[in-house]
Amino acid sequence: MNLHRSVTLSVIFIRSLMNKIRYDLIREIVIGVCSLVLILLFLYIFQDFINVKLAATAPASQAGFAAAFSYFLFCIASLYMMKTFRSWAHHEESLEKTTRRLGENPQTIRAYIIIKTLFVQASLLSLVTVIVLRYIYRPSPIELAICLVSTSFISLLGFALPSPRAHEKTYRSIRFSADSRMRSLISWRLHQIFFRNRVTRIALGASALFLALTAYVSWKSAPFSLAVLSTLMSGYLACGAMIFQLQDDMEHPWLERHCGISHEDYTRAYFIIGALFGITVGLLNTVAWSLWTANGILVLETWKLLAVGCIPPLLFTSLMFQVDPKRPGIQFITSFIVSLFLGTAVFAHWLSLLLVPIAIYYSNQYQRNGFYQS
Repeated sequence: MNLHRSVTLSVIFIRSLMNKIRYDLIREIVIGVCSLVLILLFLYIFQDFINVKLAATAPASQAGFAAAFSYFLFCIASLYMMKTFRSWAHHEESLEKTTRRLGENPQTIRAYIIIKTLFVQASLLSLVTVIVLRYIYRPSPIELAICLVSTSFISLLGFALPSPRAHEKTYRSIRFSADSRMRSLISWRLHQIFFRNRVTRIALGASALFLALTAYVSWKSAPFSLAVLSTLMSGYLACGAMIFQLQDDMEHPWLERHCGISHEDYTRAYFIIGALFGITVGLLNTVAWSLWTANGILVLETWKLLAVGCIPPLLFTSLMFQVDPKRPGIQFITSFIVSLFLGTAVFAHWLSLLLVPIAIYYSNQYQRNGFYQS
């Protein structure tokens, strides 16, 4: 094994990463600045409202929620690294695959993969740790060590996961006609989301976990604001299933285009799916909150959960072609910011529901024919 050659390969990897950032710098800066402006605007508008709600929450509940959110960030980091390592193991155009074809020593390549893995883990975990310790929660040293070690080991499972294309996908046959076109578009995507696409099923499973959290919040008689946040996250993760399905669709958009599917037909199909997901999530969370709450669904305030749960899936159709639909990370950020803004606005007052159709209408105007331009 030649350690010097392994380090050289690592330097090539870091330089290629820097070049990629440099060439995409302007676009990433624009996305970052816009996201930061929306977040700061949200904090400025709802600062007093949020402070009042947090003050009404018991300190133990605040600490527990901060700890849970910190664990959630470590889980997100672990899943991201797992996905990255999985692509390294199976991507045919990766640097390690290229050097292996060129006859490089396998031990040198193995050492390079170890160095690169440690670099990515150290960089991402350092960033998450700084964010958690500085702004969210201060765990004990043992608790922090357990989070870091478990996150690192779980991320390594990405090397053992099978290739996403190891098994050829099978698709249901579609027969397009004037009366069945929309039904075929919807049923085919629902079949993919529930039975074919592993990532969408994981997103729906995570949505169900937040549904259980809403029931737990009701059982513990916790503040209603926590139920609203849990419902918003449940709807947001259901929206995540649609984001991942859209990414999968964009790998073969020629199918619908050659069949004469218009942009309006395509977005309408996703809107119906979003309405189905949103109403289901909103109703289930409303029922979950009502289980251990006095008067339950008879209280008008309880029905805000239905509205909050519907917002992320319904809004996604108007945001899906605003940015690159093949980049789910950006779709997640955009959907989260807009959903958080409108969801908390509805929680503050019922009249904020009027903002939802306005946002949908104007967003649709800015993404006309996006299906054929993406």
